[in-house]
Amino acid sequence: MTMKKILVYILALLIAVPAVAQIKKSYKRGVGENAFNHAPEIESLAPGVTWTYNWSPNPSRYVASQLRPGGIMEFVPMCWNGGFDEQALRDSLTKYPGTKYLLGFNEPNFKAQSNMTPTQAAERWPALESIASDYGLQLVAPALNFPDGPINDSVTYQPKEWLTQFIAAYKKLYGKEPRMDYVALHSYMNSHTAMMNFVDDFAKTFGKKVWLTEFCSWEGTVDSISQLNAMVQKVQDLELDTMVYRYAWFKAKGSAEAPYYRLLINPNLFTHLPAYGTLSQLGQVYVNMSSYDTTYYHQAGTEIAAKDWVNSKGPSLEVNTDSQSDQKIQISSFDVNNWAEYLIDVPKAGTYNFDFRLASEEFLYSPKFRIFVNDEQVGEQVLTATGSTSTWKTQTMQATLPAGKVRIRIVSGQSTNCKFNWFKFTSADAPSGDINADGVVNVTDVTALGNKILGTASYADSICDLNSDGIINVSDVTTLVNLILNK
Repeated sequence: MTMKKILVYILALLIAVPAVAQIKKSYKRGVGENAFNHAPEIESLAPGVTWTYNWSPNPSRYVASQLRPGGIMEFVPMCWNGGFDEQALRDSLTKYPGTKYLLGFNEPNFKAQSNMTPTQAAERWPALESIASDYGLQLVAPALNFPDGPINDSVTYQPKEWLTQFIAAYKKLYGKEPRMDYVALHSYMNSHTAMMNFVDDFAKTFGKKVWLTEFCSWEGTVDSISQLNAMVQKVQDLELDTMVYRYAWFKAKGSAEAPYYRLLINPNLFTHLPAYGTLSQLGQVYVNMSSYDTTYYHQAGTEIAAKDWVNSKGPSLEVNTDSQSDQKIQISSFDVNNWAEYLIDVPKAGTYNFDFRLASEEFLYSPKFRIFVNDEQVGEQVLTATGSTSTWKTQTMQATLPAGKVRIRIVSGQSTNCKFNWFKFTSADAPSGDINADGVVNVTDVTALGNKILGTASYADSICDLNSDGIINVSDVTTLVNLILNK
């Protein structure tokens, strides 16, 4: 075949390259912040954060274009207390159609917040119901927290007590149940277990899914590492709990002091550094940690971020420290009995090489990884320690996998100091040019290589650089086409 025909063939194949499925952003994940004033702040959070609110009916004018319907992040309006301007809210909803939800009163059982008795809230609730009905909005109940003492009627209301009395007061006034499509809570407990018990009990009591519109650790003295580790576990629990509809971190901006909750770093007033939108380590993890997308299966040959688990026990996260990796974050500690589960699509049954990007030092033992499929161990290997947790190496073990879409569990089998950045799996007998690791070299590999070049797939450079020139480009497609044509 002439070079001209080869180039025409390559062009036709690249044009036909289909869109590759991507991991979906979490629909649940949000953030509360009342001081967004710069577009880069929204732009930095948007890759992993779906929605935000600011305890008011409208977003800040400085970031309104990013947050209005059709923007890069969804804004959810709130009626903070009974004194909200109903006509102004209606005018805004009319001017900017596409809003989906309306949040009710903020901590009415707090004197320092909206400070409303159940009856006072019930008297104003029909106005919110009317707005929700007129604009097709889902209505979220008043957000409750454990109280700071008595409110304006000299009564201290616990969350369930306040909402129960609110429902009773509404029924007494109007002879029917109030409309509440969801209930809402705030939690500042340090323990993820205690937080989830609070959330699940509330959901069960009222038979509604929960919006957790404020959460972080704030009991006693909380250091930055404790806040980070607790956040990772809380986010996992919230993502996996089917009775949690949405959640929002409190909050995006703050000082660099305990309890270290800020996701964004405020620039210095004199140097203006770092730039607006710079994420803290907490922010990097919150934005980039797993979205728990159970519809996405990683393909053979692609680089799978260690942080993209769909369930886990024990591992913590931190900002990437591997200069040869493009990952934003990594597992900071993968110790004995820690495990993480991933969804993979295995093209054919057989033996596969698993390449792990690790940095480790021998604490008691070297790293020992076990791989399970459906609770059956399919591989085990002691991996040589790299010498320190700042020295990164790619190490390989083998496992026998069944064909099809499977959930694998990677388990740390020994006590060790081990950081874990990414892994990939490839057929142990894959021929040259088998980009998608299905055991044959054909047009589907050209599609896979095209996706790699277009940046929509993360197949390893080592299997894509077919002409060994150190660059992945159309010349590698030429090489691959020649391999196919000359078989």
